[in-house]
Amino acid sequence: MPERRALLLPRWPAAAGRPAAPRRSVLLGRVAAAQQAGCHTFIISNEHCHSRLTKQEQVARVHALLLPLFAEIEILCYLRPQVELAVSLASTMARQMRVTAAFFDAIDAADCYYDYGGLLDRWSRVFGRSAVMPIPFKSVANPAADFLRRIGFADWNSVPNDRANASLDVHTIALLNAIGASHYILPGKVTRHAVPFVEKLPVIEKIQLPLALARRIQAQFEAGNRQLVADWPSLDLDDLQPHWS
Repeated sequence: MPERRALLLPRWPAAAGRPAAPRRSVLLGRVAAAQQAGCHTFIISNEHCHSRLTKQEQVARVHALLLPLFAEIEILCYLRPQVELAVSLASTMARQMRVTAAFFDAIDAADCYYDYGGLLDRWSRVFGRSAVMPIPFKSVANPAADFLRRIGFADWNSVPNDRANASLDVHTIALLNAIGASHYILPGKVTRHAVPFVEKLPVIEKIQLPLALARRIQAQFEAGNRQLVADWPSLDLDDLQPHWS
């Protein structure tokens, strides 16, 4: 059994229902292989769990799945200012659907996607407060290297800052929006499919919100962030404020 484990928001349970048996089988097989290789840490990483596991009982299923397999569980949760999370989400969603100004107008502090307090509460209630470590994304230059440093990887400082799922250029998003609208313009003639070529297009100009709009969006989260910092003293209010300059 691994001596230690690091958990960075796992993927396996979907938003509803229990983990599928084949997925559990895959997990068990990989854990067994790690044990045989003498690994001290098993990493499970997926950013979607903060939005897909929105109920405590869903997180409890993750706990029930993992508890028999490991001696220790650590949950590392990187948090960034919510308006920056929204901009990142817009770039991600553009790969799947049209993204317009309405996307930002619809941002709501009550949305669990941006509710960091609820996120940390769900996981700490199930896994224990000592198992959960919120980390300010704002202070991290290389997330992969920072993560590996925290779990004791010897060569963490040699890890390149190669971010998968990087932001798209605004002109690429406009192109995807046009493709997304085409089935309305030419019904039955155009169907939107995955367009992997966009990942190879250069990123010259990322989405940048007007300062007034960005401040208005972030202002929705001020009260919740103040409570978050009070509940989790390892965070500072400045960690959840963008660089406005």
